Formats: sequence, structure tokens, C-alpha cells
Amino acid sequence: MACHLDQDGMAAAAEVERQDIRAGCHLVVLSKFGRLEAAGKGLWGAFMAHSTFIFRC
Repeated sequence: MACHLDQDGMAAAAEVERQDIRAGCHLVVLSKFGRLEAAGKGLWGAFMAHSTFIFRC
């Protein structure tokens, strides 16, 4: 049985993660860079926000 992710739900979760990262949270755990992220969807924005934050510090 294949996994079917809710893309809208993933986008909403990514936005929450981006907001937390911008607010300066102390710990971010992003698990699995998968097909959605490879296509620029899913948690892609959260991965990018995290990378941008790390390189600013």
C-alpha cells in the first residue's frame, strides 16, 4: 500500500515550521526529505528556512 500525503496539510505544516524558525526557536527536527520536497513542495519551505537561518548565524 502506497503512502498518500495531504499536500495542503504538508504546506500548512511547513508554514508553521517557517514561522517557528524565523521566531528563533532553539530546536527544529525535520524528518525525511522525500518526493514532495524534491519537487519543491511538502516541507521544502521549512528546509529552506532552516538552511537560511543557519547560514545567517
